[in-house]
Amino acid sequence: MANISISLDGIDQAVDNLKYRSNSVKFKAIQAIRAHYSSQESIAQLSSIDTDELIKIIWDTGSDPAKLRAKRRNFSSIKSSINADLKKLAKKELNPENITITDANIFDMTEEAKSNLLSSFTDAVKTGDINLDQAASLLKAVSEFLDNFDHDEERGDPQDIVNHIKDILNRIG
Repeated sequence: MANISISLDGIDQAVDNLKYRSNSVKFKAIQAIRAHYSSQESIAQLSSIDTDELIKIIWDTGSDPAKLRAKRRNFSSIKSSINADLKKLAKKELNPENITITDANIFDMTEEAKSNLLSSFTDAVKTGDINLDQAASLLKAVSEFLDNFDHDEERGDPQDIVNHIKDILNRIG
């Protein structure tokens, strides 16, 4: 699912702060993904990047199926390592939008950051400290969050969550 709660500036800041060597595999991987983001609109439009396409760019494998298969595990490991580095940057406030690489090979906020965004929205509505332009932007992010929301039983009844959000929206109106 495409993301609308991150920005190109946020992506670039996180990528720049990784400070990978230009000849490293991690650098090539992050650059191959970043190359798919040509504008702010591409963030909302891009829903996935083909793993094999990225592997071809990173390792120059061509279309050889055996080489592609051999590199898939490597790519998964590299992506996990980059995400660990991005998480460390977030703790140092060098990745302020909490950018991560998803299973679909796109940039997105971490689930924790999405939850925090939703909580801050709820708090702002409760205190009445929100303007309508901010509300519209936040509602887009909330909508994205809800589209991707994992309805675990531990998180409570999904209908209760939806009703809670409707109550919040009614207060804004």
